[in-house]
Amino acid sequence: MSEGESLLITSSFHVEPSKRDEFFRQAQELKSKSQQEDGCLTFELFEDPMSANRFFFYHQWRDREALNQHTQTPHLQQFISVFPGLLVGQPHLLIHRLAESKPADLSAFGATGKNA
Repeated sequence: MSEGESLLITSSFHVEPSKRDEFFRQAQELKSKSQQEDGCLTFELFEDPMSANRFFFYHQWRDREALNQHTQTPHLQQFISVFPGLLVGQPHLLIHRLAESKPADLSAFGATGKNA
């Protein structure tokens, strides 16, 4: 993996319904503090509207070094210490290497104009 490639981390998981409020509090704190890190390009949390208590993290890091620094932060270590106890089953995590990212040409889909 090239050091200069940005990394996109996607994860999905189901939260124990009785622990939903605790998960959300912990996840919002993680999100807020992670977004302040120098190498964080984006850090988002989404809930699946079709599946109760299923959530997704989506975060992008400038490079491997930025991600490595993130893994050492107190806020991530705190989250990791409580996260497994809030889940039903195992989380699914993927790391994507992004060599290039640019706006898509949507003309093939009939998109035209400024609002496309």
